[in-house]
Amino acid sequence: MTESSMICDGDSCISLSNKIETSRMYKLSTDMVKAVRHEAPAHYTMKVDSFSVLSELLAKSGINKHESRVFEASGYKWRLILYPNGDPKRNDNGHLSLYLAISDTNDHLPLGWEINALFKFFVFDQLQDKYLTIEDGIVRRYHAFKTEWGCNQLLPHSIFNDASNGFLLEDSCVFGVEVFVIRSEHKGEHLSMIKDPIGGSFSWKVERLSDLADDQCHCCSDVFSVGRQEWKLSLNQPAGYSTQKGKSLSLFLHLIDSSKLPAGWKMFVEYTMHVKDQFGSYHHDMKYNKMFSDSSTDSVHDNFMSFTPATNLASDDTNVLPPGWKTNAIFEVFLYAHLQDKAWGHSSIMSLAVVKAEPNFYIVDDRLTIEAATTGLSVVRSFA
Repeated sequence: MTESSMICDGDSCISLSNKIETSRMYKLSTDMVKAVRHEAPAHYTMKVDSFSVLSELLAKSGINKHESRVFEASGYKWRLILYPNGDPKRNDNGHLSLYLAISDTNDHLPLGWEINALFKFFVFDQLQDKYLTIEDGIVRRYHAFKTEWGCNQLLPHSIFNDASNGFLLEDSCVFGVEVFVIRSEHKGEHLSMIKDPIGGSFSWKVERLSDLADDQCHCCSDVFSVGRQEWKLSLNQPAGYSTQKGKSLSLFLHLIDSSKLPAGWKMFVEYTMHVKDQFGSYHHDMKYNKMFSDSSTDSVHDNFMSFTPATNLASDDTNVLPPGWKTNAIFEVFLYAHLQDKAWGHSSIMSLAVVKAEPNFYIVDDRLTIEAATTGLSVVRSFA
């Protein structure tokens, strides 16, 4: 392959043959990346005819540079600044130099202004009908003391002037730029995972439990606060499709008025519900790890619980079982979705037969004590 079919910078080269792949990236130096693509620059294009005449006149006049007309991109006004013979301040007389400058800074920008921009330069390959793109991928900070950024060694003259490379044909060439301003809207979130949050325990004494044998009856606890959110417990007969309807009591933890939370909210909650043994320490514990969210819908899940003689709470006719019996039983856990509340719970914490039976470890004087302990919670706050 001849030199005329390559773009080289040190030991690295770009093939300009027909085999070049659109959008393939090439690293030419430690700070500039070049690629090719078919699409024209999105923001501004500058075509130069009689390029050699422009170079000669600028060199003779000592002006050295050509500034484009002002154009607008990403909400600001800019100019392209081209040094056909290289930037004399950088002693780059063997290269083209191209810069992007912010325009009209004194008239349109406030005191202490600052603009963060990411830009890409283009040189049109007229033979391949493609654009060579040149960028360093670094967000540049424009301010009153730094109004232009760019590439002082855009292309070597030996490459640019060689007609076989397609950049300069019949003394005509095309340059371009895309510029994207990084605007911080100061939007974001701060996620905190809280272990054993303060005030995470709540005790509820349910009076007149036998009234819940009526399928029209239900009761709710007082509202309590954990993790800057309000919660409550509810106890009632399972509703809807549950196979436990008319047979058992259901217990749920509700997130109150979730409609006030932002769209797409999610909240991880780890909690334990205790049905207390009021004579001893054989409490009935139910532990959950759940993700509350605004997309929650009604669903039913099966789970397993081990029952022993000490936990006769949810099993009937245990007297016929041998001493020391132990078995695995399937129980339902389902998500109860209220219009404004989100809740997870247990569709069968206790059979109605047990509610009515006396004596009972868990029910004394028609009273049931339930404790809810939040052991883990995710809290999301918006950035101010």
